[in-house]
Amino acid sequence: MIPVKVTYQIQNDPAVVKNHKVAYGQELFIPVVAAGSMDAIRQESSPGTIDVSISLSFEETDKVYTESFRVASPSPVGDVFARTDGILYNFTDMFANRVGKATLSGVDINIKERPHIYIAEIHDVETDTVYAETQHTFTVVLLPHYSAVTGKRTLKKEVTLDIPEGFAGEARLSVTSSDPFGLISVGNFDFDPDEFEREPQPQTLDQLIEQLESSRPMDPGIITITLTPQGLFSTEPTDIFEEDFAVFNEFPPEDFIPEEWEQDTVLLEPVEKQIVIDGFVVGGDYSKDIFIHDLFEVTEPEAPQDVGDQN
Repeated sequence: MIPVKVTYQIQNDPAVVKNHKVAYGQELFIPVVAAGSMDAIRQESSPGTIDVSISLSFEETDKVYTESFRVASPSPVGDVFARTDGILYNFTDMFANRVGKATLSGVDINIKERPHIYIAEIHDVETDTVYAETQHTFTVVLLPHYSAVTGKRTLKKEVTLDIPEGFAGEARLSVTSSDPFGLISVGNFDFDPDEFEREPQPQTLDQLIEQLESSRPMDPGIITITLTPQGLFSTEPTDIFEEDFAVFNEFPPEDFIPEEWEQDTVLLEPVEKQIVIDGFVVGGDYSKDIFIHDLFEVTEPEAPQDVGDQN
């Protein structure tokens, strides 16, 4: 029999622990046990936000596979069932697991629930004058679900970026989430653009665990702040030059840069930083154009005004 431990806790209430056993060959009922235990303890059907951690132990290896997820959902019980089933599928399904036997020796499922909808959409980015060669703090403004906040309607998070030399001029400031399409209002959404790239087929259970660990979904509270220079020598050419260089295979063409510039020319890489909005499922994206001033920019003094005679 496979021991299955389900721990459920809501808010700061004492945790409730349920110990079950599932027969070998009946692993498809483990998600039913997890969701059923949660439903029996909750004794109601209501929306909420859950943080779930699932640990799987195997007889064939000492490696323990752990995967966590956060879901804001109208039916958290259903999400516990679906996500648990998806995690187990990689090991217990005969066609999904081609590397060999993966005999479960233990399953530990930890569920923490908050009875509010902890979702937030990226709403705005506040900033004042930005200078190159300095550290600048931007303020990301998020619009959370009304049930998750008290008092102020918005949630703000400060992010400090190092603005490199050569960034003076126009730039694009963007903030993206793991759910740029704003689907969090109907549940969790995980999208990895690299998931369609073919990976080497694992040959052992340890390799399968390592491969799954490397492709685990990112924290849904992560947001990425990117500052991209829009000048000629940035890594992303502006629209003005795209048509001009359409006949070339690279941008800019090698013979476009004057020889006297070649030694001093440096392609500007975007500045990027990730932060976590702890406890939230964040969706949407936001971007705007900003102007970065030269740190040593000299401004001409204003001419004195003619105030006329003072008689």
